[in-house]
Amino acid sequence: MFIFFRFIRMPSPHDKYSLSKILLECLFDWNIDLKLSAITVDNASNNDGMMKLVSDKLQASSLILGGKLLHVRCAAHILNLVVQEGLNVIGDGIEKVRSSVYFWTQSPKRTEIFEKISRQSHIASTKELVLDCRTRWNSTYLMLSTALIYKDVFPRLLCCEPQYRSAPTNRDWEVAQIVCEKLGYFHKVTELLSGTAYLTTNHYFPSVFWLKMELNQWLSSEDELVKKMAAKMLAKFDKYWSDVHDIMSLAIVLDPRYKLMLLTFYFNKMYGSKANEEIDKVKNLLFELFADYDLESIDRGVIYSQVSSSTSTSSAAHEHDDTMRDYDLFVSNATTNIGQRSRDIISEFELYTSEKVAPRTEQFDVLGWWKRNASKYPTLQRIARDILAIPMTTVAVELAFSTSGRLLSPHRSCLHHDTLEALMCGKNWLWSKLKGVPKVAIIQKVLNDYEENEVEESHAMELSK
Repeated sequence: MFIFFRFIRMPSPHDKYSLSKILLECLFDWNIDLKLSAITVDNASNNDGMMKLVSDKLQASSLILGGKLLHVRCAAHILNLVVQEGLNVIGDGIEKVRSSVYFWTQSPKRTEIFEKISRQSHIASTKELVLDCRTRWNSTYLMLSTALIYKDVFPRLLCCEPQYRSAPTNRDWEVAQIVCEKLGYFHKVTELLSGTAYLTTNHYFPSVFWLKMELNQWLSSEDELVKKMAAKMLAKFDKYWSDVHDIMSLAIVLDPRYKLMLLTFYFNKMYGSKANEEIDKVKNLLFELFADYDLESIDRGVIYSQVSSSTSTSSAAHEHDDTMRDYDLFVSNATTNIGQRSRDIISEFELYTSEKVAPRTEQFDVLGWWKRNASKYPTLQRIARDILAIPMTTVAVELAFSTSGRLLSPHRSCLHHDTLEALMCGKNWLWSKLKGVPKVAIIQKVLNDYEENEVEESHAMELSK
């Protein structure tokens, strides 16, 4: 759940020094500087500088691996950069669609004409055309997906409005269809990773790797435009892969539905003969975490444990079932090959990876599983608690700015910034506390608080007399 700590006015300059000062003040005021797992920010250069300054000011001993995992880059912004590379290639191909949408959304009169012709064309949809923002690829996807519904309407509009002369051609619609289909994959992943009511870190690896496999397939497309788009997007994808590799690999190992199995499954596809070497890097990072949490001594030898078979058939509704079928088959065909132990006591990690993976069911609760198995895996449970709680995007924070824009409207433009902060944080805190409580119970709670205040006030008046 997304909770505000502060929502404050940030005067100029918005450089790394000013940002780091504000962030550190917030951390120290709330006494959470010694409890940080990670800080998720977008890829702006001033944020990179801010994170360097913040990490230098914090106590390294209180951070995971001395701050090695402190800086997390926003997954949504990385995906945005990847998609923008592709849109730069095919920008001209959808320009007529964009121009047409712009033309028919510029005045109420034109909107009425468009709706009238749509009804005459027996278009069942009631969606309204929406113009995109060129810097936000998801708005381009939404624009194209809506415009494609009305593609048979635009040619008829040429007869209704003399000023309208740029109806998209058949090739323009083909390009729009291709782009919309390809962007649909990224749209699904972005929605999944931008959730605030569930964990997102453990969804990052399978989702992003799925996109990687899709981009590889696009490279072999017969359409030259798709191939050029895929090549540009893959280059940008590879640039940021190492920035998110550590966190998402740890998170997927700490998800009991996958453990090392999904890592092995995907790394074999990505790295081929070097897959074991990459898996060992993730294991070594996990061993470092063991030592960092300092609950027990860890044998740092390389462990080639394989996860025993599991026959789960259902998957979470928010995961891509079609992309995980190969993984389910991989798990069902796996065999246990633990080998002879050189010690009588098996380490937590060996025990964890040697047991069956949990079924991928829709109701599976990752944190609940770790809570139930805390006594069995005390160190791993603490690591999972910190790693899985890391948010992978800053989308929830950015949505707050839209909310503040509605709160600080032109009719309420004189609100002091401290008042605005109190309104924003107060609403967020109260909503988080009452979320999920029936409306009747909320009203009753308010009434009870009101009655208690009245009693206290009357009692205070009697004492004063």
